[in-house]
Amino acid sequence: YMRTFGDIVVPLIWPTVSMMFVLNVASMFSYMGPILLLTNGTYKTSTLAFFIFKGVKTVGNYNYSAAVGFLITLVGTPLVFGVKKVLSKLWEGVEF
Repeated sequence: YMRTFGDIVVPLIWPTVSMMFVLNVASMFSYMGPILLLTNGTYKTSTLAFFIFKGVKTVGNYNYSAAVGFLITLVGTPLVFGVKKVLSKLWEGVEF
């Protein structure tokens, strides 16, 4: 059963699994919904996206928040494309 799983099932579902992994890596940089919803930002819980939101919403510091957002883009874009490239090398393609 494990050989069947490894030789047939995993290559067939790999494009979906790898895309979900890439989307999760990309969402690391924009994850702020539960922090805002559950804690209302009153605790020391923070992500980069919530830091930008708090900087614009409460302080009104648009320049600093824009610079942090640009930095996230410079770091996040190569990271996401690198993860996608590494995951695409594991299984080149599946012929049906």
